[in-house]
Amino acid sequence: MKLTLLFASILILSTAAHVSAQGTTPQSSPSPSPQPSTQPSTQPTAQPSPQTPAQQPSPTTRPSPEQPSSPTIIPPTVSPAAPSTSPQPSAQPGARSSRRLQTSIVAEQPRSTRRMAPGDARIMLEIRSVLDAQQAAWNRGDINGFMEGYERSPNTTFVSGDGVMRGWQTVLEQYKRSYDTRAKMGTLVFSELEVTPLGPNSAVVVGRWELVRADDRPNGRFTLILRRTARGLWRIVLDHTSSSSSSAAPSES
Repeated sequence: MKLTLLFASILILSTAAHVSAQGTTPQSSPSPSPQPSTQPSTQPTAQPSPQTPAQQPSPTTRPSPEQPSSPTIIPPTVSPAAPSTSPQPSAQPGARSSRRLQTSIVAEQPRSTRRMAPGDARIMLEIRSVLDAQQAAWNRGDINGFMEGYERSPNTTFVSGDGVMRGWQTVLEQYKRSYDTRAKMGTLVFSELEVTPLGPNSAVVVGRWELVRADDRPNGRFTLILRRTARGLWRIVLDHTSSSSSSAAPSES
């Protein structure tokens, strides 16, 4: 009987142990199942982590190239402004050459403050050549050649002292009466010339005249108005000549 009870108790204990062992195995089997559950959980969390860093650099790097690109658009707006000032230096060489030409043509124009126009230097050169030709003709005793500097017109006007003469021929005859010998003509010198173009076809000349003769040196001032003729030649249309108190103007002698 005791043996039977002992054998029965052993069976019960073995059965209970077997049942307990079976109970632990199902509990351990679900434990690996959470591990796969945790692995997918880490994978999704790993996916957002690369997405968020990938999304953060892309917005920050794209605007930064766009911001430099907008400054690159600004320089074009500045570059047109730079050429606007550069053209004035590129135009300055022309202005400098005209100023040099003005200085070489009319060295005695210290009072002139008028800015040179593009064609002024050429006008001054042509007018100066007219006055040089007059001076050369007078000094070789050629009054007709001297009068070539005046416009051959009845409207050509000569003013001296209190008298006014009109007409090219009238002025020529008065010169010949006043200077009928080479001694009276002496040597004519023009100086202190100021040529002021008034436009493409008119100009004013202010200067000083002097006759160097054996016994005296009459001198004075003159103002000329010149006009470009239809043939393109500069001619005197009005001559206002005055003399110092001790001398007489050419037409008054």
